Amino acid sequence: QHNLAQLSKAYPANSQVFMADYFKYYVDHSDTLHPRFMMMKNGDSPIIYSDNIEDLQFHYVNANGAVSDTVTIDRYVREVEMQLTSRSEKNDLFLKQFRRDTLSTRVMVRNLGM
Repeated sequence: QHNLAQLSKAYPANSQVFMADYFKYYVDHSDTLHPRFMMMKNGDSPIIYSDNIEDLQFHYVNANGAVSDTVTIDRYVREVEMQLTSRSEKNDLFLKQFRRDTLSTRVMVRNLGM
């Protein structure tokens, strides 16, 4: 059936139509004492994914090894590096500041036209 309301255009009969979910992740700093890692699926209302997340960064590794903060030509991207910085809920009594930890990983990108 191709009469789904979500489709943006009409497709010929017997076409295979694949629907994909899209996600948006971001850090909400509206409460500066408790930044939150948010997730929004398909443009719906955002939900709290995790508390006390201060920063989220993406870096893109191109086929030639160059690393960039933005994607200019997506078919050249081979890896995505993600960095997430979290902090403790309360100040450390001895350090008089929040404890922080940064996690980093690289993910190989698949299924791009090469």
